[in-house]
Amino acid sequence: MFEEINIIENNVLKYFSQKPYEYIELLKQIIEKQHYKNVRKIIEQNTDIFSVYHYESVDLLTQKDNITYWKVREISSGKVAVINLNKEFILPFDKYGIVEATKDGKNIVCYWNREKILFDFNGKILKGKLENNIGIDEDVDKEAIVNIINEIRKSDDNNFSNLKEGIKWCDENIDVVKENTQKLEKSNVPHSIFDYQKVRFFTNNHNKRYFALKQKDSGKWGLVNAWGSLIVPFIYDDLGCFVGGEGDYIHMGFGGKYGLLDCLGNVAIEPISDNVILFFDGLARIEQNKKFGYIDSSGNIVIPVIYDEATRFLYGKAQVKLNNETFNINKKGERIE
Repeated sequence: MFEEINIIENNVLKYFSQKPYEYIELLKQIIEKQHYKNVRKIIEQNTDIFSVYHYESVDLLTQKDNITYWKVREISSGKVAVINLNKEFILPFDKYGIVEATKDGKNIVCYWNREKILFDFNGKILKGKLENNIGIDEDVDKEAIVNIINEIRKSDDNNFSNLKEGIKWCDENIDVVKENTQKLEKSNVPHSIFDYQKVRFFTNNHNKRYFALKQKDSGKWGLVNAWGSLIVPFIYDDLGCFVGGEGDYIHMGFGGKYGLLDCLGNVAIEPISDNVILFFDGLARIEQNKKFGYIDSSGNIVIPVIYDEATRFLYGKAQVKLNNETFNINKKGERIE
């Protein structure tokens, strides 16, 4: 959108006066970016580069010679690095593909621009070639936007009523930004990546940010919001990202079974499936003792768990296999052509 509009003070105001809803969306995007920058600033002031809040994922890579190594991926850039417990960067931040320890545990292998590169655990390249891979981050001409916003604030023109509503929304959310950054300062959840085996960062449909954390000692997962508040205790065997359906659900595993949490951390669907629960077309396939059936968004079994094989629902039908016969069913479990 930014290339098409070519944000310049002289033409943006005219463009968005005809498309106020697009303008409101743009304002929201700017506020979200500013929100993130404010949060990152608070993080950097109160933690260090080894905080979980810097990363969209953290994985315990391996242990060699009694030194533990982590693979981390930044939220903002998506770049990956490898660090050790001594807080040394073995691999610098870059846009690597797969990064893992070799099968013999002696080296680190990664893929960069489709090329295989082999490192030792001191960061020395043993095989392959690493070149500059720094990308240019897109940004918004915020000064021009601010000038436009100020001009709209002063305008009495009815054409700008919707735009003023958008500005009001942004003003209100700026207060939320300040409140949330203050909450983050008061967080008492351990923030260092060295306290955890894994970290998963994800957002829901309303762009609320969460971090699933796997404790290093217990191996259990808990859920923290972007302001450092623990909203799900460290009790789960697995905790993943949002999985869609009739609302925002968080994938969770407990006692060898899988269920779903809501975005507040409450159990939405008890752990009843042998595999991850994913909703498609309003229903989710579950597995129990190598048999398949379907549940609704409340966790009720609406199609019995009797099938030997079953696909997800698509356009109101799914394909199942029962007694060596394959056929289609509708959402009532009725056989259809």
